Amino acid sequence: MRTFTTKAGWVIASLLGLTLIAVWAGVIQAGPLDPPGAPSPSMKSLDDLPPSWHRTLPSSGGCTSERFACVLGGEAVLDRETGLVWERTPQTSTVDWDSAVRQCQQAYHGGRMGWRLPTAAELMTLADTTSVVTGLPPGHPFTLGAVDDFWTANENTASPTTRGTRFRFSAFLTFDDLKSSAYRAWCVRGAGGIDKD
Repeated sequence: MRTFTTKAGWVIASLLGLTLIAVWAGVIQAGPLDPPGAPSPSMKSLDDLPPSWHRTLPSSGGCTSERFACVLGGEAVLDRETGLVWERTPQTSTVDWDSAVRQCQQAYHGGRMGWRLPTAAELMTLADTTSVVTGLPPGHPFTLGAVDDFWTANENTASPTTRGTRFRFSAFLTFDDLKSSAYRAWCVRGAGGIDKD
């Protein structure tokens, strides 16, 4: 036991000695945690990073507004408030819930895949309760035709196999409905959502 203790002591002493030599030689350096100067052009402050959930951005001006920017060759719209990218012109045809999920999974806009059916909360971020005619912010860049009910990725927790949730812009309400009912799908791209097989 004494031999083990002696060897362990020498190992610890050797490591401490090597550490002191490395510090003295400048191999290991300690310094302040703050950056040495202002951020470089490649660095962003928290104010530069989307999304901007903490403030309301004006939408007047459509594609050139503070809130919305048309992207992917004008086929989609970036919402700077949420960081989500929406189809600029969703399909006008109505489909059942399962078809809406597939329609978004198979969508291809501006050379990009990776679309999905939005959650109710995500779809609600586009609603503007001061705009009772369309339910969308004034000056928005979307081409929707008659804005009505859209499927969401949410399912009824008590009956997930048969019931889904839709959002009606004109009423600013969600409704629980049979998945076999027909409503429109408005696809979105970005982090979050509910993964559907």
